[in-house]
Amino acid sequence: MRSSELGRPVVERDGLDAGPPTAKGQAEAAPGFSFPWKRFILAIGLGAAGFFLLQPVDVAVLRCRGGFMPMAHDGFGDQVLEGFKNFSQPLTIGAALVLVVLYDVRWKRIVLAILIAQFAAKLTYDLIKTNVVRQRPLVMLEQMESDPDFTIEQTWQHAQKGDARWGRKSFPSGHTASAFALAGTLAWYYRRAAILWWLLALGCGTTRVLHAAHWPSDCVVGAAIGYLAAVLGLWLAHRGRLSGPVARHPA
Repeated sequence: MRSSELGRPVVERDGLDAGPPTAKGQAEAAPGFSFPWKRFILAIGLGAAGFFLLQPVDVAVLRCRGGFMPMAHDGFGDQVLEGFKNFSQPLTIGAALVLVVLYDVRWKRIVLAILIAQFAAKLTYDLIKTNVVRQRPLVMLEQMESDPDFTIEQTWQHAQKGDARWGRKSFPSGHTASAFALAGTLAWYYRRAAILWWLLALGCGTTRVLHAAHWPSDCVVGAAIGYLAAVLGLWLAHRGRLSGPVARHPA
């Protein structure tokens, strides 16, 4: 906490100058947002490290998923997997936006942050998918099962740059990126439920592997993209002079 130009205390949280606190503990409009460069660079490093560390076990994980999937296809299991997968879908994001507008006085900044994060995530993963083509596990399951010497290098072969077919757009996971972009934004504003948002995003990424839509390394990179997009969305949303309080809910 530091003093403002008027001598009143200013609350600072995670780079956000939340302004002089009111009698109810809420903070008024913020003058700015300090970009968290350390977290941004750390997320890039973790995403890159996770990609290279998981690639050697991508094939083994997809082969092991075969023992789990029969249990997941028992009706209830299907519903659970679909629920996690849909956390990053437009309908879920739209519902979140509607609830924010109806029940949160900070809705202008929150809605703006969510929309920027989603746009940034989609722009990034679509650009990578178009230029870095990788085969999806689902189109290679038969080959993996019949060839004991199948290697991860084969997932990058026989695919051409710009190939728009679904089976050639594995890297990175768009669902995971979108889920982590939403979770990162909601976790900042609603930190009491932060664990829930992160678990939903993690569950979304896990379902993409279980459904053989992505390799684990695809999802790790997607998670990093989503987190970075959330940081960018929060930063840009708090650079404006929108009216209304901006502080997080108290812990």
